[in-house]
Amino acid sequence: MADRAFAFAVTERSDGSGFDIDGVSVLRNPSGERLTADNKATAIVQQRLDNGRSGENSGSFQFTGYGNGTDYGTSRLRSLVETHKGNVQNEQGRTISDAKQAGDLVQLEWRDQLHSRKPRDVMHLILSARAGTDAAAFQDAARDFLGVQFAGYRYVFSLHDASSDPKAEETGGRRPHVHVHAIIAMRSDAGDRIETTIPAFRQWRLGMAEAGARMGSIWK
Repeated sequence: MADRAFAFAVTERSDGSGFDIDGVSVLRNPSGERLTADNKATAIVQQRLDNGRSGENSGSFQFTGYGNGTDYGTSRLRSLVETHKGNVQNEQGRTISDAKQAGDLVQLEWRDQLHSRKPRDVMHLILSARAGTDAAAFQDAARDFLGVQFAGYRYVFSLHDASSDPKAEETGGRRPHVHVHAIIAMRSDAGDRIETTIPAFRQWRLGMAEAGARMGSIWK
């Protein structure tokens, strides 16, 4: 990990059997190589560790999680600092002693290295109904559709009804049709990723139509 920005803390095990090193690292190095934090990347790092130490020493490496952007990096580094008070250092040996220093390190020094080439983590989906559609029936249909189509995925949704919109139409409010906004995690709890293709969109449209038929509402 020497070619990447990182911070770490070393803790001696209570039974005297060795040491544990906890750390947070930027996955992408300056040349563009990006570790994926999966089993393949774990094996790569483990091999580099094995090649760099004497045979009498032993140790193992594993990723415990990964995420995108400065918010995730700041959160993880602050958590590391909170757990190992006063014992966290960056790759240059500088002590990171509190939440402010952790935030500054990520926001000011790591930011340019945190560009992610991973797909989006969440999707914004809008379900629209024809003008005059009963809002309560449409909301029930949307709930039914989302529950069936995205079973196993985490999501939230909200109904936007023109009759209760505080904004005037000329400022973007009071649209003539009821619609639902849904924010959906792209990866399920089981690790499956949502397919976003034209055939998939057509299947969603059909699924929403079927849910509406069950609920007795109509939309476009």
